[in-house]
Amino acid sequence: MPRREWYLVLDQEDRIVGLPRFEITEAQKLRREKYRCPDLMWWNNGLWILEVDGYVHYIKSEKTNDRNEIYHNNNCKFIVIETFELLEGKTKVSNRSIESILREVDEKIS
Repeated sequence: MPRREWYLVLDQEDRIVGLPRFEITEAQKLRREKYRCPDLMWWNNGLWILEVDGYVHYIKSEKTNDRNEIYHNNNCKFIVIETFELLEGKTKVSNRSIESILREVDEKIS
């Protein structure tokens, strides 16, 4: 069953610790535990993660690259769907149908 915006707790080496959680407690936030909150995750012969990236991920590319590296280093099956286009130095929201997005996800899962 897919889980939307559940938390993955990380240790000091950015390895996933334990099972995904529905929420992070105040105590964990006070201890400044590290965590990731993927847009969507599910388990099917390993941990699958789907992130829907808007333009902010292009601007904050270093943090996005760090996120991608964490998932890669934890052997997650990782899919990114970008919702923006860069045209002539300008960005706009991608005018994609839900069918084309689902086709892209299907291709990446296969």
